[in-house]
Amino acid sequence: GCFPYNAASHSAQHLRKFVNKILEEYQLQLDSTKFVVTDNEPKILSAFLEQCSRVGCADHYLNKQLQHAFQSNQIPLNKNTIENVDCELVQNILNQVKKVVSSVRHLHQQQKLSQKLQTYSETRFGGVIIMLDIFRE
Repeated sequence: GCFPYNAASHSAQHLRKFVNKILEEYQLQLDSTKFVVTDNEPKILSAFLEQCSRVGCADHYLNKQLQHAFQSNQIPLNKNTIENVDCELVQNILNQVKKVVSSVRHLHQQQKLSQKLQTYSETRFGGVIIMLDIFRE
């Protein structure tokens, strides 16, 4: 289930205590044989460093890769290394499609189309693929 996190502090330590408390209600506890799926936000990483195995969320990872391909000029490979992203052609195409989709939606011309053009959310980058696919059709 979902449980609201209303703690005044959003520190890794408080988050982990919150999770442990919920697990205890179900007579569960984290240990080295248990896996926790999370994103890569630093506080989350810190909260689940010990007494469990953390696994990165595949959807979150894929979302970040798409975001880098479509928006970034550089990506950090690690703390000391930054690599250039060579996706200028794809990024230019995306920007042009976004302009057309925005104009068509703004001018209320969608009624004339067989399928409604879609925009996407910056936090759910998989929507870019849907937007491009509908635009292509």
